[in-house]
Amino acid sequence: MSHPTLYRDLSASLAPTDFHLHGDTPIDLTAAQGAPGRFSGVVYSGGELRVPGFDLPVVADLRGMTSFSLPRPILKDHEQKQVVGHAESVEIGSTEITASGVISGAGDAAKEVVESSRNGFPWKPSIGCQVIKARRIPKGQSVTANGRTFQGPVYHVTRSNLYEISFVALPGDVGSSLSIAAQSTQTRGISTMTYSDWLRSNGFDPETLTEQQSTTLRASYDAEQGITATASPVATLREEAAGEADRIAGVRKALADHPSLLATAIREDWSRDRAELEGFKAEMQGGPAIHVRHGNAANSADVLEASLVMRASGEATAERSGYSDQTLQAARDCGIHSMVDLCAASLRADMQPVPGDRNAMIKAAFSTMGLSNILSNAANKSLQDEYTMFPSAARKIARQLTASDFKTHTGYSLTLNADLEELPPDGQIAHGTFDEGSFSYSVATYAKMYGITRQDIINDDLGAFDAIPRKMARSAVSKLEEVFFTLVLANTSSFFSAGNSNLKTGAGSALAASGLADAVTAFLTMVDADSKPINVTPRWLLVPPELKVTADELYASRVYNSVSDGSADDYKIATANAHYGKYEPLVSPYLSNSSLTNNSQTAWYLMADAAMGAFGIAFLNNQSRPTIETEDAAFNTLGQQFRCYWDFGVCQVDSNTAVKSDGS
Repeated sequence: MSHPTLYRDLSASLAPTDFHLHGDTPIDLTAAQGAPGRFSGVVYSGGELRVPGFDLPVVADLRGMTSFSLPRPILKDHEQKQVVGHAESVEIGSTEITASGVISGAGDAAKEVVESSRNGFPWKPSIGCQVIKARRIPKGQSVTANGRTFQGPVYHVTRSNLYEISFVALPGDVGSSLSIAAQSTQTRGISTMTYSDWLRSNGFDPETLTEQQSTTLRASYDAEQGITATASPVATLREEAAGEADRIAGVRKALADHPSLLATAIREDWSRDRAELEGFKAEMQGGPAIHVRHGNAANSADVLEASLVMRASGEATAERSGYSDQTLQAARDCGIHSMVDLCAASLRADMQPVPGDRNAMIKAAFSTMGLSNILSNAANKSLQDEYTMFPSAARKIARQLTASDFKTHTGYSLTLNADLEELPPDGQIAHGTFDEGSFSYSVATYAKMYGITRQDIINDDLGAFDAIPRKMARSAVSKLEEVFFTLVLANTSSFFSAGNSNLKTGAGSALAASGLADAVTAFLTMVDADSKPINVTPRWLLVPPELKVTADELYASRVYNSVSDGSADDYKIATANAHYGKYEPLVSPYLSNSSLTNNSQTAWYLMADAAMGAFGIAFLNNQSRPTIETEDAAFNTLGQQFRCYWDFGVCQVDSNTAVKSDGS
């Protein structure tokens, strides 16, 4: 059965001047052919919608709304044959939807809109949305959407698809400024499950029910679907069975996480107290079940992975990890709150029995590949996203290299003798040589191991697992930065030196407008072995934290206070800053960190873009991010171990694409 379709008509009383028709020339049918009219404005302002077919107000959450591809026809009165024009832009913002386009139609509908608009007729916009997912917010609760807070009872449409915009003369419901397209045979509630399907999903055969059972169950179905007494075809029966419906509603709430028990509870007339007790027993024995409420599209193992990623790194990370919408929603609903829950759920995902004894259940879970894979995959996806959150100066300035093994490899810089030469009369092309500008590099393995013990599993609310990807990501980035800047500061083979024309010393090397100008000149006048310009421009101004403010001022200030008039007051005069917006500041705390040899609070560097980087970072098989693997703990330790490893190496590449100023 299709989903309900919402139409939102904005009247002037709700959103004055929300929608406009305008043209560059007086609009009539003839003028429109040469210079068509245009329209633009707000088509949904984010408020409550009073939609026929829904017994409560409806809020369409813009965070979960998708839009059609452009260009898209704009219609009159939602009729496909009445084309008015087409949309060029549709913007779904955080609080409203705006649209603009051209009145490009050539038929009667376009002519009517143009001519009546020119005469002052107030056309209203109307949008059509397909409901993908919605939830009922009960009385006493609230929901935040579109920058506002809405009090229940209200329907919160969390996922929808905007698929059509129309001009309408009058809203279908003048009092509420709303109408609804009659595109669905369903006219009540938001469920897509029929009464017969609902019975079968709860273990009942519609053909074998007694009259009393049918009355009771129909009342429960109506109550769940939100059908009011005046709208329900069994209103009289529900009044007679009100007490029974209340009991069933209480049982359903108590067993919300244990649907396998629900049919038995209703059939055997369990009270709510008994339902809560049986649900508690089931939870203690096996942990929560995984509920996939969107058909069979979500795999249970994927649901558990997504749930762990959400807890460790947030929903945004899980959404970027490639899980389906069904899996993400099931992960939000699955109820995994502890490592014990996870152990039980992983056994179910593997179709394994769940022991009633907690210790036996934990041991059984960690003896299967299912839990190991779930933890490993979730940790890796969290790690990859967490890795990008930690700042890395090295990744921005270093040329990325690759190595196929751990042997020493050779690379070549810009200084090789490879300039193009004019072709001589004999047509013989000269060979370039690689005798200059070569460099060597290799990779090494950096690793760390963490573990989750049986005690962590029993006591933890997943906090131990949540911390592992973040710790490993920080550790990996820190190690890369440390190894890289150890090499930069080591200045191996006098990489920065007067002989290489890339070292500035003395009082004039301090970071200031004049010192930066000298460094830029030195950078731009670099030459290769044949005394020809390298022709590379600086991109990064690399500084320690102590010089960050000065670097920011040189980059972001249009004027720079640097000229003294020499008077007794010795005030400074603002002068134009020639470096404004040219050399982006990049801060590394390792440059002045006392644990590194040759650290300095005054030295700074001009660096080329990474593609021409003076330094390189090589990764094994181009794997530029760390990896997490899991394995069973040692035999005398019940739990799981996580190891993080990364194969990389650093090297000096080309002294002609960087200049150092020691600032002394």
